Parts: sequence; C-alpha cells; structure tokens
Amino acid sequence: MFVCVAATLSLLLPQIHAQCPDYAEYSQQSHQPLSAGKYKLAYQRPDPACRTFNSSVVEDAITSMQSVIKDPDLFRLFQNSFPNSLDTAVKWRGFAADNAEEELTFLITGDINAMWLRDSANQMQSYLPLVKADSDHDSLASLYRGVINLQARYIIQAPHCNSFQPPKESGLGPSKNQDQPDNFTPPISTDIAFECKYELDSLAAFLEISSNYYDATGDIEFFRKFHWVEAINKILDTTQALLVGTYASNGSVNTVPYTWRRTTDSATETLDNSGRGNVSSIHRSRPVIFVTELDNLDVPFLVGTSIVLILLLACTRRNWVDQICFPPFR
Repeated sequence: MFVCVAATLSLLLPQIHAQCPDYAEYSQQSHQPLSAGKYKLAYQRPDPACRTFNSSVVEDAITSMQSVIKDPDLFRLFQNSFPNSLDTAVKWRGFAADNAEEELTFLITGDINAMWLRDSANQMQSYLPLVKADSDHDSLASLYRGVINLQARYIIQAPHCNSFQPPKESGLGPSKNQDQPDNFTPPISTDIAFECKYELDSLAAFLEISSNYYDATGDIEFFRKFHWVEAINKILDTTQALLVGTYASNGSVNTVPYTWRRTTDSATETLDNSGRGNVSSIHRSRPVIFVTELDNLDVPFLVGTSIVLILLLACTRRNWVDQICFPPFR
C-alpha cells in the first residue's frame, strides 16, 4: 500500500509544483492572515504543497517560538523568514547518476537558478540547531549531506569558481549569467559554472558546512564515502598553487594558475594585468582575488578570510584526518 501511495505522489508532485506560483511574484503580494500586531504583516510563506522542502522539525520549532517571541509582528517576521530557504530555495534533490546512495541538494540563492558555495553553506546554518543524526532522506541531515556532496563535486570540477549550474541529474537547464561570457583560465564550461570569481571564503564555506554537519551528527562514516576527501585535497592544491607572487626572483613574470576578465565599464568588475590582478610579491599568505564576489581587491590579500581558512583547516584535520585515515594534509 505504502509503495503505491509513494509511486502516486512521485507522479503527482511535478504536476503540483508546476501549478505553484513563482515565489518572486508571489512574494510581491500580501497574503492572509495578517499578524495581530500594530503593523498587520502579511503571511508570506507558500502553501505547503508549493514549498521546496517540508520539515516537521522546523515547523515544530516555529510553533514553539510563538510563546517566546511575544510581539505578534516580530513573530510574523520570524515565521516568514526562518524557513524561507526550505520553502523556496531547495530547487532540486536527488541522487548522483553514478551512485544511488550519494545524496545531492541543489540549493539556490534568491531568484537566480544557481548555487553559490558560500551562500548555500550559510543558508543551511539557520537550521543547524535542529540537525541530528538521521539517515532518512527527508531529514535535515539528508539536506545537509546533499549540499556537502554537491559542493564537493563543484570544487573538484572548478575550484576557482564561486557559483554553479544545476547538476545534470536534476534535468534543469543552465542559467545565463550575462550576454558576453567572462574570460578566465582555466576555462570551465558554462554548463557547470555560473560564475568563476575566485573567493577564498567559497572554499572555506565547504569546510565550515562539513564541520557543522559533523559536530551536529557525529556521522564520520559519511565523510568516508563519495568525494569529500578528493574535494579537500583539491582545496589544498588550489590554495597552495596561488601562493606564487607576480614576479619570480629573477624579475620574470610568473605563470599564475588563475586569471579572470570581464567586459565591463566598472574597474571593480574585472582584473587588470591580463586578468592576473594587482601585483603581489612572493608571499606565504593565500591571495584573495574577490571579496564576497562583489569587487576585486586592490591588494590581493584578505587577512580575515585567510585566518578563517587556516582555522577551518585545523578543525578539519583535528576532526577527521586520523579517523578517515587518508594521508596527512600536504
């Protein structure tokens, strides 16, 4: 009986979601019931059937907060915003084509059908206090595993990129970023990457969400599977390669592993020196080309981000190296 019901739902869900309004438009209108406070704030969550992920744990948390947040307008703000990533941004969930056990979660940011490494990790942090070890595919833990697995794939494919297209398994087509594509090396297909601005905090975000999941669940077995270790080694290789300065000791120009240029009328939206960025000396600090994807840096170092990466690498080593039994970090 359960199998029949599940099969029926799997056929009906695409039809149900096809009838759901686009949330970008839905959110522009006021919906009932209004809050009981002074400002009469609208209830802006989509219908449960139109939400991209439903979690009874999150719904229970929202209900329990009503007795804590006494102001009805303030509670309405929390009620609308806290579950928003689950309500609207889980664009697709499924499994890898080559491994039926490898969960994948394509988590978009805002109204752009692309997944940012940093943003998707931060979006999941909202639900971290509610995460516990759970093998159920409809659990928050599964959602976390799916984000980590997909981020690992993206990092292995294109470690200098910051946002990515839907995975091939989703059946969702790639999104167009701009009319004239960016010019960067190493080249990556626009079917894989949405944008390739190198940001150290994007790589750090993968370490952070991995640590968050492990701290919440203690699920060390998950990290032994799939491609997590490969992604960690890719992060190390990428950051190490970028330690090279602009000039060699003999004054010649070093070959750099990453360049990026964009046709634009804004100086902060492209890199000078043929896409290499501003001059830096031989150094031992990992360079940062863009700060949170917005603008390039006049001085290609961001000390705070470098410190965060070092701390997360230390945390990663402490938590997993001995347990997972792969060669020590290089």
